[in-house]
Amino acid sequence: MTKPLVSIIIPAYNRATIMHETLNSVVCQTYVNWECIVVDDGSTDETTAVIKGYCEKDNRFKFFVRPVHKLKGPSSCRNYGIEKAHGEYLIFLDTDDLLAPFCLEERVKAFEINKECDFLVFQMERFLDKPKDHLKQPLKRLNINNCIASFLQLNGIWQITSPIYKNEFLNEIKGFHEGLQNYEDLELGIRVIFNSSKYMLFNNIDCYYRNDENYSAKYKLEETKLNSIKAFIIFIKSIDENMIRKCANDELKINYKNEVVYAYKKIFILNIKDKIGVYKKQNKEILSFLSKNNYLKLHQKGAFYFVQNFLSKFYKIKGVGVYRCMKYLYR
Repeated sequence: MTKPLVSIIIPAYNRATIMHETLNSVVCQTYVNWECIVVDDGSTDETTAVIKGYCEKDNRFKFFVRPVHKLKGPSSCRNYGIEKAHGEYLIFLDTDDLLAPFCLEERVKAFEINKECDFLVFQMERFLDKPKDHLKQPLKRLNINNCIASFLQLNGIWQITSPIYKNEFLNEIKGFHEGLQNYEDLELGIRVIFNSSKYMLFNNIDCYYRNDENYSAKYKLEETKLNSIKAFIIFIKSIDENMIRKCANDELKINYKNEVVYAYKKIFILNIKDKIGVYKKQNKEILSFLSKNNYLKLHQKGAFYFVQNFLSKFYKIKGVGVYRCMKYLYR
C-alpha cells in the first residue's frame, strides 16, 4: 500500500549559508514519500542556486518564486506553497530549522493511529551549533488544556515546524494571515485550535530551531520593535474577527479578552514603554480598539489612558519615576 505523501513547505530568503543543512535534514528522512516545496521570497544571495542544485539531484524538491502580486514575507510564501502542495499532510519548515531523521516517519505513523485528528503537534528543541541526538520514543501525549490561552498571551506552546496538518483542514481555514510579519504562527495556532474538531500534542522531540548569535540581537532593534507593535495590532483584530466574535460561550469570550489584554501589557512593557513618545500613535490605536470592543475593565482603561495622555509627555525625563509608574499601572 502506498504511504501518504507529505508536503514540506519552506519559505526562503537569503539563507544560502545554512540552506544546505536544512535541506539535507529533509534528504535524510527515513520516510521517503515526501515532496519539499521551497518558495523563494526574492533572495539576493546564492539561495536560489542552492535550492536549484537540490532540485536537479532529487525531483522530490520543487522550487517556486513568490508571485509579485503576493505580499512579501514568509506567510505569503507558505500559503503559495500550500497552493502547490499535493500531499495529504503538510509540514512547515523554516530555513532556521532542522528535522530529525525519523520526523516524518513518526508523524505519519501517529496519524495512522489517530486518523480522526485534524493536526498533531510534536516538540521542537533549540540548538546553537548542533542539535542533541534524540532517539525515537513511544508516543507520549501532553495535556491540551489552555492551549488557546497560551497563544493569546503570545507565549505559544509550539513552534512553526511542530505541527503536521491534514492538507484539507489547513485549506479550509485558509492558511496563514499574509498581513502578519510577526506572530503569524501564533495567529494560526489560535485559529487551528478554535476550528479543530480533534487534535493531539505529543512530548516527542523531532525537530530543531537554530538559536544563533543573531537571534537575541534582532529583537533589540528599533525596526523590529516597531514591526512587532504593528503586527500586534493586526493580530488582535484578526483574533477578534475570527475567534472572539464567533465564540458562543460568554464566559469563555471574557476569558479570551482578558488574555488579549495580558498580551497587550506584555507588548507595552517590552516594546512601547521606553519609547512611548515614539510609538504613541500605535499605542493609541491599540487602546482605541480594546476600548471600543469592551476588552478593558474600567480601572484598566483609566490607567492605560493616563499613561497614554499624560505620562507619555514626560517619557524623555529620567529619574522622576515615570517608567516605574508605567510599570506599576501595567502590572
